[in-house]
Amino acid sequence: MIDDVKEISSKLMEMEPQLKEPLTLFENETNPRRQYYIAHLLILRYPGFSLFVYPYAWRNKSTNWRHGGLDLSVIDTKSGLRENWWKDSVLKEVADAPIPSFVSQKESAIVNQEFKSLKERIPFKTDYFCKLAIQWFEEMPDDVLVPEIMYHCIQMSRYTYAPRSSYDVFELLHKHFKGNEYTKKSRYHYWHKENSETAGD
Repeated sequence: MIDDVKEISSKLMEMEPQLKEPLTLFENETNPRRQYYIAHLLILRYPGFSLFVYPYAWRNKSTNWRHGGLDLSVIDTKSGLRENWWKDSVLKEVADAPIPSFVSQKESAIVNQEFKSLKERIPFKTDYFCKLAIQWFEEMPDDVLVPEIMYHCIQMSRYTYAPRSSYDVFELLHKHFKGNEYTKKSRYHYWHKENSETAGD
């Protein structure tokens, strides 16, 4: 994944100047582990990233393509947290997307394998990111970016399933980063014990 981000980052900077600062931060990071965590932070910071490449159209900053927008932008920061890659319906969109004729059989097999992996992981996406945020904190407790990824995890749990790990993130954020701007913005958690027990969390 990291190599893929490096390969496309320069093009993303050209298309979306606002991505220059965060992608430069990612590219200039010399610690592989921190770079890995930063990559995940950027995914959460810009939830409107599209999984698809549309010919002659970008995702619009004010009109989401699902609502009829034609002038579409790459990151789509205005259409709301509910219209983004972590929606479960994205799997159907991926499954229904035709594989272009120029894609080789080998590449097609890779696509099918990646789709299978997505299908297995997406239902647990919130738990994955929350546990990753906790792991980042445990490895680098003084990292200035940790409160931000914790904040985004809590926001993600608001609009998707809220696992126990989202509560753990909330507790760590308020215990270790009192006064931080992201702590102040994270006033509530969305985990409920009864729902967790039903889901087997």
